[in-house]
Amino acid sequence: MTKRKFPAIHDTILFYANGEDNLFNKVFLNHNPEYIRKFYRHEDEFGVHRHESLTEPGATKEGDSRKPWVRH
Repeated sequence: MTKRKFPAIHDTILFYANGEDNLFNKVFLNHNPEYIRKFYRHEDEFGVHRHESLTEPGATKEGDSRKPWVRH
């Protein structure tokens, strides 16, 4: 089975450098205002935000699915 998109997971990339003269510039882009209106529908004293599920696919509301998290 061929997938046509990246899976709905992410990786953490760690950047290590030896010495103080190394530089890593973070790149931030503003979201499109329509995207913000559509997905960032919650607001509190800290600003607008969205709710995201941080559980693995198939997890239950009571906890984890007890299945290994492996993608094929």
